[in-house]
Amino acid sequence: MLALEFHPLVEADLTEAAEWYERQQPGLGERFAIETHDAFGRLPKEASLYGVRFDDIRRMNLPSFPYCVFYII
Repeated sequence: MLALEFHPLVEADLTEAAEWYERQQPGLGERFAIETHDAFGRLPKEASLYGVRFDDIRRMNLPSFPYCVFYII
């Protein structure tokens, strides 16, 4: 199974997005955080399922939010 390595800005980006969603509707930020956590949990097993978007970079869309995860295998 693949191990995940995160760019240093990932945590700040996710925190900012979760806070923004929470300001839009109470509880929505937590739903966003849970969905991103679940996506990161699935990514090592499903990495090859998502197509290359440009160069070697792939994209996994979140199911309920207009947000995606870009990654390299």
